[in-house]
Amino acid sequence: MVVVVGEIAYVANVGDSRAIMSIDGGKKIVKLSEDHKPELKSERDRIEKHGGRVYQNTSFIPDPSPKNPSGQQTLIGPHRVLPGRLSVSRTIGDIEAKDIRYGGNTNVVSSKPEIRSFVIKDNYDFIVLGCDGVFEKLSNRKVMRHVWSTSSRRDQITTVHEKCGQSVDAVLNGCVNRKTLDNITAVIIGFNRYEEQTEKFNKFDQMYTKVPLTQLDWEHEGAEVSKVEQMSKQGVEVDILTKLMKPLDIVEEEMVEGSEIETTPASSAKHLSSGKHRHKPSMLS
Repeated sequence: MVVVVGEIAYVANVGDSRAIMSIDGGKKIVKLSEDHKPELKSERDRIEKHGGRVYQNTSFIPDPSPKNPSGQQTLIGPHRVLPGRLSVSRTIGDIEAKDIRYGGNTNVVSSKPEIRSFVIKDNYDFIVLGCDGVFEKLSNRKVMRHVWSTSSRRDQITTVHEKCGQSVDAVLNGCVNRKTLDNITAVIIGFNRYEEQTEKFNKFDQMYTKVPLTQLDWEHEGAEVSKVEQMSKQGVEVDILTKLMKPLDIVEEEMVEGSEIETTPASSAKHLSSGKHRHKPSMLS
């Protein structure tokens, strides 16, 4: 869950859903939450400290391949927590894993969220929230590329809200194309910078035509616009947006002290908000 109050963003997570943020037009990705999986060392340590256990099921199936003299194949399942037999270490609900009347332990599969906060800066683009079904099929990089490639589409002029919706559809379609069998849910929260950039894309949509990329060698946006108009008058087709949207060198960064964004556990954070409310949490889909 993400809550935006003025210039402060609060990120709360319980379970294996994930929040990632795009910075500097997609040049950087920041992971805003930690997946609560039993195999994560901090989660395993907490589980075992309170009397729980992390395990994996093993099963065998016939394998007639001549390259396998044993005649069987070993299948190892996901890490799970006992009690509960869940493949996630924190949840809301799951009474059998938590209630002692059913053999549960309230301290093993925890419902305590991890909450962090940070100040939203002008170079922050948007946050993508996705459930585990999304990130089991798509890496952080692929999710971001789906969003940015959809946001820069030239087929029609759309509002930033529609861009968010189309981008969510692109992410979910990417999961379906990879034959996911899990539930898939995604949400995009766009900041001011993302809205400004989608408006920039729309500006160039209006003059969209095509030309070989090798002919596009201009250095500045103003020169590009001028040359587009000039070449258009000469009957030359120009794809100005292809020039602007160069391949992105995405660098993933973990949410740690001293990284691109400095986050603070919300329970100990001391915030000074200017009250300008420059960042609107309304661009959701």
